[in-house]
Amino acid sequence: MKKITTPLLVLGICMSLTAFAQDDRGHCGTDQHFQDQLKSDPTMIIRVQEDMARIKAQVQRIEALRSSGVADSVRVIPVVVHVMHDQGIERIGLDQIQSGLDKMNLDFRRLNADTVQTRPVFKPFAVDCKIEFKLAKIDPDGNCTNGVTYYETPLTYNCRDTVKSVIQWPPDKYFNVWIVNSIDPTRWNLPGGGIIAGYEEFPWAYGVKDTYGAVVRYNFWGSKGAATGNNGRTETHELGHCLGLWHPWQDQLVGGYGDGCSFTVGHDCTDNNDMVCDTPPMPIPTYGCDKTQNTCHNDTVGPSPFQTDTVDPIENFMSYDNCQNMFSIGQRNRMEAVFATYPALDNLVSFTNAVATGTDSGYTAPLCAPHAAFKVDKEMICAGASVKFTNQTYGATADSLHWTFPGGTPSSSILTAPTVTYASPGTYNVTLISSNAAGMDTLIIVGMVTVLGTTADYSDTIYSDDLENTARVDSTWFNPETTGGNQWEVTTAASSSGSHSFTVNNFDRIWSGEKLELITPSFDLSKVSNPEFYYKVAYARIDNLSDDKLSVYISTDCGGIWSLRSSKQGSQLATVADMTTPFIPDSVSHWREDKLAITSAYASKTNVRFRFVFESWRGNHIYLDDFMIRDKTTGLEDMGYLSTQPRVFPNPSSGVFHVACDFTRPVQHTRIVLTDLLGRVVYEKDHGTSAAGNRTFLVVADDQRLNPGMYLLQIQMDNVNWNQRVMISNE
Repeated sequence: MKKITTPLLVLGICMSLTAFAQDDRGHCGTDQHFQDQLKSDPTMIIRVQEDMARIKAQVQRIEALRSSGVADSVRVIPVVVHVMHDQGIERIGLDQIQSGLDKMNLDFRRLNADTVQTRPVFKPFAVDCKIEFKLAKIDPDGNCTNGVTYYETPLTYNCRDTVKSVIQWPPDKYFNVWIVNSIDPTRWNLPGGGIIAGYEEFPWAYGVKDTYGAVVRYNFWGSKGAATGNNGRTETHELGHCLGLWHPWQDQLVGGYGDGCSFTVGHDCTDNNDMVCDTPPMPIPTYGCDKTQNTCHNDTVGPSPFQTDTVDPIENFMSYDNCQNMFSIGQRNRMEAVFATYPALDNLVSFTNAVATGTDSGYTAPLCAPHAAFKVDKEMICAGASVKFTNQTYGATADSLHWTFPGGTPSSSILTAPTVTYASPGTYNVTLISSNAAGMDTLIIVGMVTVLGTTADYSDTIYSDDLENTARVDSTWFNPETTGGNQWEVTTAASSSGSHSFTVNNFDRIWSGEKLELITPSFDLSKVSNPEFYYKVAYARIDNLSDDKLSVYISTDCGGIWSLRSSKQGSQLATVADMTTPFIPDSVSHWREDKLAITSAYASKTNVRFRFVFESWRGNHIYLDDFMIRDKTTGLEDMGYLSTQPRVFPNPSSGVFHVACDFTRPVQHTRIVLTDLLGRVVYEKDHGTSAAGNRTFLVVADDQRLNPGMYLLQIQMDNVNWNQRVMISNE
């Protein structure tokens, strides 16, 4: 099998819910994530309670200092943004990344344009938090950086904390942000097909360690480029959680999840709800931005600054309403207390660390050397076709680019986006050298472009492949390897016929969201009157959350452009009941034959390929076998010859079997042909005319010394053919 290696370039949750269409910010699942952590670690609640007491003591100290007139200075948080991508839209640029930081800085410094929307009851408490976020200019090794890294990885899809293991800079020196394509939603019941916009981790969960930081979906970061949601407030809300802020509807008795109107720890607002007294409690999150909303009536309990019952703080950044515009004095004091409580965070905002990361105001960043990177519009083409290359150099602007394209025309270029033509079949490397006055970087991608011939691998009117000829499979099929190192594989563990099939080890090896491709040989369909593509599939879900998808595409230009023709997922794809152990189809009943109709737009083409794309989503193994292209078997009514499907028995057989037909009308010419999978005729016999009614034909092919395996039986009735696969065995 030809392997194409995909080039590899060297906790609160916010959810956007279509159920709340009026709110482009969405819903946040911090509470559910925290509950999951408490369930997995029963001792955590003790640590959290101890930390809450320590933070409260620090808040009291800070309030006393402010009462005595002590002023605070601006704290700078060095940030590194890791863009985890698969060469898709999630590979956001520096402009969008910077716009996210700019938005946070405006919000945390109360310089946002919508401060005028703060209602009079809350305006006395709206405050500049004196926190700023800056992209780091010095990396952990002391090298020049712009504070952004790019990593190509399948973990960008439906990610969880595993994505953080790919790269993390020391969290006591850098605040880590991971930008991803999508986030795993399976832990939350999302109404209306919602998506998760981002998630973070409280500092008291596991400390400021390996998982501390924020994961944000690409279109919920910033306000430029691919940004589409939340007016850039996802990161403001999430960073509030990272710095110790709860939602205004917390219930501390159950670890921060419940009815915020009920005081469960004494009668002090500093111990209940969000532990901040100038953010009146709410029972549940709301979305409508109703300025008359007043859901709790205990606003004056404890050392509250409010003397009367007060409306809900829907404009607070820690709410869900889309009119967010402020942090409060109490929230600012709590964030300062969190810095003082956790040494790692205290170091994060220290002047010493600002100097070490190049984020202090006196630092002048030098020119950084660039990091070479590029993308292509196609990785597979026909001989004589072209590929467009696009420079994606990052880290610094490259003053000079030098490309080399062995086997291509031109063979070199200095353009930003050159187009290169490849005349001959083969696999070709590509090199990009990016440079400026500070240095240069060279990227060589082996096997970047695969060029295929224009003559089809198969031009017979019938194609059938049960994968038993492994040499043929190796030479004509393609199974590109993902950036995660996974691919479709030939297995002998199961098969529909013979002893081989394709499979994906989906039970415990493939990342959720990872996409694996399997590409067929090429076919000349111009000789087939009404071609149809058949294949057999076996797949099991693990449970009702399994939603794996198998899509089938077709191409007439060697894989340059693929058109979707079929897609099944979840229960629609499954061929057996759910299984919680690795699925192996050990019965013929575990397999289903699927058919792909080939429209006239493709039926006359001379170089057609099919591509199977399996997208993993928490399911079990999948298998493919017994691929076939044959003339379309029209509906029995349209054929006008058969009242029911012919019956072949026994099947499997030793080579002697019967074919029973029920003809609806006389047939002038009846012929039975048996071919092997290479299209070679191994048995044929004319049976002349056939009267209307039942007729059984005897096929005696055992004297042909047939090898065990699958064969194609064809009943020719005048100008109509009926096809069925039969098995020959030694038994």
